[in-house]
Amino acid sequence: MGMYEIVQRHLKGVLGEVSESEREVLVMRFGLDGNGSHTMDEVGERFGLSHEEIRKIEEKALGLTGIGNYEVLQKNLRCVLEQLEPTEQEVLVMRYGLDGNGSHKIEDVADALGLTRKEVRIMEVKALRLLREKH
Repeated sequence: MGMYEIVQRHLKGVLGEVSESEREVLVMRFGLDGNGSHTMDEVGERFGLSHEEIRKIEEKALGLTGIGNYEVLQKNLRCVLEQLEPTEQEVLVMRYGLDGNGSHKIEDVADALGLTRKEVRIMEVKALRLLREKH
């Protein structure tokens, strides 16, 4: 199971502890309904929220899970980037929003980089395996 799936599983466990509006943001942002994760811009447009407001909702929910916050996850992912091929780096940057542009769905990453969804998933799994070995 990848780090993203672990985050999703933990977030589902705390949905009852946040408000309905926060729940809707988390479901859309992290793809908890199975429809894929959405970027901050997409979530912000849908709910009329700024990136900062969305980040606060994410931080609150991730804090409730006890797995740390999204910035820690992103920081740890950045640490393994240098061990990856350039295309693998791009996949990780897009999937986890490491460039500050929000996370992207596998389909969007695959289309943008001219890869198959399976290739994107394989690269993501490789990076997450490296992350587990180092942290």
